[in-house]
Amino acid sequence: MKNLSSLFPMRLRKAVVALRRPTAQIVNPRFTGWGMASSQKPPCTFEDVEGKYFSECNKQLVRLIECGSIDLTQFGERKNQIEWVIALQWRHYILQCTISRVIRVGNRQGKGISFSEFGVCDGLTSWFALQKASHMGYSPTIDLYDAWSAMRPVDLLPSELARVGDYAYLSLDNTKRI
Repeated sequence: MKNLSSLFPMRLRKAVVALRRPTAQIVNPRFTGWGMASSQKPPCTFEDVEGKYFSECNKQLVRLIECGSIDLTQFGERKNQIEWVIALQWRHYILQCTISRVIRVGNRQGKGISFSEFGVCDGLTSWFALQKASHMGYSPTIDLYDAWSAMRPVDLLPSELARVGDYAYLSLDNTKRI
């Protein structure tokens, strides 16, 4: 397996390390979201090629939510959906950087590219992945897996029974629209 330092730019590595230090005290964080904080600027402000493209995608997604073309049901009303898209931008930026690198390595090795996502929900992560792949000239196969229905007691461990009925709001048709 390759060393991660060869796969990710220094700025990205520093940001991920900062996000994964739950005991670190970050004074005046430049980004907070999804229960994490970082002294790094948020990805939507990056001026490099990856950052600019990510920022375009993030803005496009916000516009699609505002006009009602996309409904991220997991986050409730539209205002909350937009707040979550902003809060999750590091996750989506890292995803797009990873997709870019996978495609480049796949090209060098002459391999086809396909993706799978498990626990798809509304398809938010897949949307970002497919935007990046399409931007790079690829239409990869992507297999999406979810129950798109309420969690049933028969499928849960005894410790998970409090989750019975969760995810009943999911809709395969909604995911297909995204």
